[in-house]
Amino acid sequence: WGAGAGGKIAISEGGEAAAPFLPNQKPVDAYNAALLDTVELL
Repeated sequence: WGAGAGGKIAISEGGEAAAPFLPNQKPVDAYNAALLDTVELL
């Protein structure tokens, strides 16, 4: 499981990247928030 080479992912950066781990403090710079199957631009 996971994104392979060339796969699309959604990321969160900065303070928002640590939010899934609250109330514990984690030293993260970015967090892989989602694996994307498709992207549709309207």
